[in-house]
Amino acid sequence: MYDPDFQGTSLIQLLEGLGLSPERIVLEVSEQYAIENYTLFVEALQNFTQMGFSIAVDDIGAGYSGLEKIAHLNPRYLKFDMQLVRDIDESHVKREMSRALKTFADKMDSQIIAEGIEREGEKNACADLGLHYGQGYLLARPAPLETFNLGAALPSSARG
Repeated sequence: MYDPDFQGTSLIQLLEGLGLSPERIVLEVSEQYAIENYTLFVEALQNFTQMGFSIAVDDIGAGYSGLEKIAHLNPRYLKFDMQLVRDIDESHVKREMSRALKTFADKMDSQIIAEGIEREGEKNACADLGLHYGQGYLLARPAPLETFNLGAALPSSARG
């Protein structure tokens, strides 16, 4: 993030050479890792968002949340930790915690991604809460990159 060769015009040129644009890339930050110089980190992220990148904060609800610090990152996405999603349909506490975090996300104009959806009950509870997106074995299994039709998403010059 702090490497000058990975910023500004040189980064945009690198992405263009790959047939990508910053608007199609989400930088994921895990909130469970300490950031040594938070002010410098936020400034670097602001540079990336000004170029068009989106930010996702991972592991929300894993017990590390500093909501004020998360708000300063201005994330486009908040990724609910799978431990928050696991058995959410059977836990009043998890549903209420998710509802409160959804309100927080709405006020920041962020969208929620629920990780670790493995059962219909979990999927239904997340949908009932109005969560925007979901990930997990119930929805799709991990697969090798070559099984995806990425060529359709790339301009013909980048398909090789």
